Amino acid sequence: MPEHLGLTVSIPVFFNSDQSVDFPALDIYLNRLCQNQHIYALYSMAYNTRYRMLDKGELLKVNRLVCTTAKNYGHRVFVGHPYTFTKSDLVEYLEAISCDEPDGISMLYPERYFSEVDPIVEFLSVPQSLGLSTVVHEMPLVSGHTGNLINWPDDLIDAVFREINVCAIKEDSKDDNIALKVLHSAVATNSIFILAGGGKQRALNFLPYGIETWLNGSTVLFPDLIDRTYLGFINGDRDFINFYNERIEIPFFAECVSVFGWHLACRAALYFFGHGQLFERFPHASVTPAMYERMSSTLTRIQREVGKLF
Repeated sequence: MPEHLGLTVSIPVFFNSDQSVDFPALDIYLNRLCQNQHIYALYSMAYNTRYRMLDKGELLKVNRLVCTTAKNYGHRVFVGHPYTFTKSDLVEYLEAISCDEPDGISMLYPERYFSEVDPIVEFLSVPQSLGLSTVVHEMPLVSGHTGNLINWPDDLIDAVFREINVCAIKEDSKDDNIALKVLHSAVATNSIFILAGGGKQRALNFLPYGIETWLNGSTVLFPDLIDRTYLGFINGDRDFINFYNERIEIPFFAECVSVFGWHLACRAALYFFGHGQLFERFPHASVTPAMYERMSSTLTRIQREVGKLF
């Protein structure tokens, strides 16, 4: 068994030119990814896995493929839920996916926050009412009063950990103070804390606080590098850390993500490195030829550097 938890790896989804889901590309990607040992969980999630672009049947099919492949390799797997639903729809979906034995259901509150804790706690409790484990996707809420994004208040954080058996929490506030509060609550309740956002440097900053897993970020582009990257960072291999940050991650974020945003930069880079096609599904924004051309020189340089790690 691996000494540490391993990396939490998000799952991209791919599309064909006719906007259908490219299941063969997803299958190939998953099988490459699953050959790594140092994986805490495969995580099919709202945005990277394009849930809002999928109908309920497609989402179920995608998540069944993710569950089956993960289980074939002995990996843990978390999957999410549709985002347009009644409660009966949600229960029906969770009952269907429960047959594929996910290790946790990622719950992302889809409505506005009106300073009332109970509706969120009730929503997050649905999986455990069906005998499933809850993975909380904690990220800023939309205020029902102002429309502004607001971080989870302390009473909500406390209520969630007090009233729900949280198996893991994806901390996605991008705010270190909130992250440390959530980490403290997770440790106190034996929940796994998954740090999201901020890149590998932020993960390094949180290692002294005892975290053992974080979202894979840029390594989504390099499924063959999961083990090498995780071990390099968790064990403090400064030569590897400096090489990866300075020659791979920082150029990608500075020259691609900061210009075009994570989702378009990631799509372009996935395609460049041989994973799926460039196509998106309406109404998601798509990578234009001009965008791709602008990113290609950076990606070519990164490709040369990645080659030195094999």
